[in-house]
Amino acid sequence: MRLIAEDSGRFFDGDCQPLEVSLDLTNACFHSPAGIQEGLRREIAAKVGRSPWAENAGDDPFVFEDWLSELQDQGWRVVVLLDEIEGIKRHLEAFQGWGEDWRDMASAELLTMEVVGQRQIGEIYGSLWLTSPFGNIFSQSIVGPMDRTDWQQLVRDRR
Repeated sequence: MRLIAEDSGRFFDGDCQPLEVSLDLTNACFHSPAGIQEGLRREIAAKVGRSPWAENAGDDPFVFEDWLSELQDQGWRVVVLLDEIEGIKRHLEAFQGWGEDWRDMASAELLTMEVVGQRQIGEIYGSLWLTSPFGNIFSQSIVGPMDRTDWQQLVRDRR
């Protein structure tokens, strides 16, 4: 996240600025898709000074997508870091079918996702007998000790 914020020109065209939201899925608040969306709403509200959608909107996907479009029109690009993605396995029933709308919004460039886990998203979903709705839109990066030149090239090439 810090890399994106410090050098947004590498990742976004024109005047688009990243609006980063980091959600740790080990936190009990994010043990459901509705909790993730509420965390996103609260973080955006804190960063832009107003709530992107009403708290009582629940998990209405139209409201969520409309606000992402509005933020994009204002020059923001929402960047969501989902840390500890393996956490969904502890609450698997709540996450059945989750992610299809997020995949569509990412493909439409309404949001950018970073998913952090100990394994690839396809492996995580496969081990849970789920079909990943968005695993094929990610590029994998294995993070470990790297020298500056190597990690900068990795980011530039988006591998």
